[in-house]
Amino acid sequence: MDSAFFVTLQAAPAQPSIFEAFLPMAIVFGIFYVLVIGPSRKKQADQDALLKSLKSGDHVILASGIYGVIEGVEESVVYVRIADKTKIRVQRSAVAALENAGEGSKT
Repeated sequence: MDSAFFVTLQAAPAQPSIFEAFLPMAIVFGIFYVLVIGPSRKKQADQDALLKSLKSGDHVILASGIYGVIEGVEESVVYVRIADKTKIRVQRSAVAALENAGEGSKT
């Protein structure tokens, strides 16, 4: 017989199992979770804890970049003093950070 005939009779390559087919996608999702989703969830939880712990007298930075001192706290509203005799009313979620949150004691 002709050798070309035997070449065409070879068996088709075996199909990968379902596990082998989805393994690369699972690895990519795992890496994405570790690098993106996990840290963003932690940052959001920290921000929620900050907003719940606001109290009068805290020095804050608003999302717009305004520095001020909290004068009063209500359910979803915070009153911030930004200058002498100047108070503004902002949503609680507008507070971006505490002013001295990253600093330790200065001695």
